[in-house]
Amino acid sequence: MGWQAISGGIIISILLLIAYSNSFEGPFVFDGKYTIRDNYNIRQLWPIWEHIISPMKGSTVDGRPVANLSLVLNYAINGSDVAGYHAFNLVVHLLSALACFGLVSRTLALSAVPEQVRKRSFVLGLGIALLWALHPMQTAAVTYINQRVEAMMGLFYLSTLYCFVRGATSPRGLWWYIASVASCTLGMATKEVMVSAPLMVILYDRVFLAGSFKAVIHKRLRVHLAITCTWILLAVLAIRTGDRNGTAGFTGEVSGWQYLLTQCDMIVRYIRLSIWPHPLVFYYGKERLVDSFAQVWPQAASLLVLFTGSLIAMRYRPWLGFLGIWFFAILSPSSSFIPIATELGAEHRMYLSLLSIVSLVVIGGFLLHVRLRERKFVGLLPVLVVLILAFGLMSFSRNQDYRTLVSLWKDTTEHDPTNYGAFDNLGCAYREAGEYQNSVDALTRSIELNPDCEDCYQERGHTYATMGDHEKSLADYGKAIEMKPDFYIVYYKRGSLLLKLGRYDEALEDFDKSVELEERFTAGYDMRGYTHLLAGRHEEAMNDFTQAIEINPNLPNTYHHRAELFY
Repeated sequence: MGWQAISGGIIISILLLIAYSNSFEGPFVFDGKYTIRDNYNIRQLWPIWEHIISPMKGSTVDGRPVANLSLVLNYAINGSDVAGYHAFNLVVHLLSALACFGLVSRTLALSAVPEQVRKRSFVLGLGIALLWALHPMQTAAVTYINQRVEAMMGLFYLSTLYCFVRGATSPRGLWWYIASVASCTLGMATKEVMVSAPLMVILYDRVFLAGSFKAVIHKRLRVHLAITCTWILLAVLAIRTGDRNGTAGFTGEVSGWQYLLTQCDMIVRYIRLSIWPHPLVFYYGKERLVDSFAQVWPQAASLLVLFTGSLIAMRYRPWLGFLGIWFFAILSPSSSFIPIATELGAEHRMYLSLLSIVSLVVIGGFLLHVRLRERKFVGLLPVLVVLILAFGLMSFSRNQDYRTLVSLWKDTTEHDPTNYGAFDNLGCAYREAGEYQNSVDALTRSIELNPDCEDCYQERGHTYATMGDHEKSLADYGKAIEMKPDFYIVYYKRGSLLLKLGRYDEALEDFDKSVELEERFTAGYDMRGYTHLLAGRHEEAMNDFTQAIEINPNLPNTYHHRAELFY
């Protein structure tokens, strides 16, 4: 390893640590509560094989065993302390940045790129890696704990290509090729976006190394076949996972056509944020759903021009065409026509695709600088340094928004005041912070924006119950159930309130309904058993406690309740 690589790695590490030095206290956000904080399945390290074959159903890590294993190991080391999870995410991002630096600087030194670029491959490679790593959009995949799946996938994607390049340019490259296949395998078991990696490795070989597809087949057919075989693992995991409890796939809530049109608008927004990263929005909600092509035809036309231009560039400027195809290939699994109902748009999807835009800006700016240098064009290096420092400061500032749930959701509602989902979550954040009236106000605003939001009613009912305003709470719970009769969690919450009020028979009816609608709902069995216990029906209580423990052996409250019964 040369002094340039070492110095570059040190610079990347120092600047990243400074930019993310204020990110370690941010709480679990969104599905992080469900997947980490309230997930008893990750609280036992052994047998470790179970965490690989059976991640938590319906969660972010469902069908992603490597990501799930990272949570298990995190919990084994530091329990529920958020700092450890943030530290893991930052280490993953740092490793990704180093892999990016290695890949880009080596690529820019190859004969397939312009000669002027080859002479400055180290400086340009370091600049691209720093701009990519410090870009404030990356906070969505680094500081948001659960999106470690995106950052980990990015690390394995970059490592697959980096190891492949090392293998192709080394006299004894077998072990590098093995490492490339291993990285691709781990990526397939981390997130489905990895699906494009084998194709991009082939295209990379064609553009930067072999020079033609015929030469690719002649020189490295067996290597590419080995990498492509990792698709088998991805297919098996996809079949086992299904639609991830209705959050992904053609579930009927959002059609493929609507989702595709919406993505035209979102992708153009991503491109703009890549160049001018403001305002960043944590959660885009469902308000941006597009129903008509007329609403987004300019965006669709722009993307079509960019994609067509990338294909044409493959003929005349292959390195430029590769950057365009990289952008679309990595975004396509999550931003095409296969709906992800819970996320119509998400900035973390740009984690890897951002690299093509940053590379294009830096390399294009350098080539323009070379051409205009005789006209005393401003030097590129000072501009690059200013951009790197600016992005680092913006990332530091963005991490401030993640420090509390209230600050994060307030920022979201300020930038998107019609986002009822953001107000819903802001109301929940206020409730957790003990600001109950602010919680009611935010949840009322979410209902005003979307009167059909049954979840907003149930969350406001929860806040009223916490405040002790039982009548308003029961009214909101009733409204939520009226709007969504199969809303099992609301039956459970209303039953818990009725139990507190001593209305045992009504509480039992709600607990009965909750487990009827969701047969594996352990909290429903537990509370129904506790109601039977208080009413003196010991046999029924024992049956419910035992049923809950059989479904999930990691339920401390249920063991406690059963212990009361034994006593």
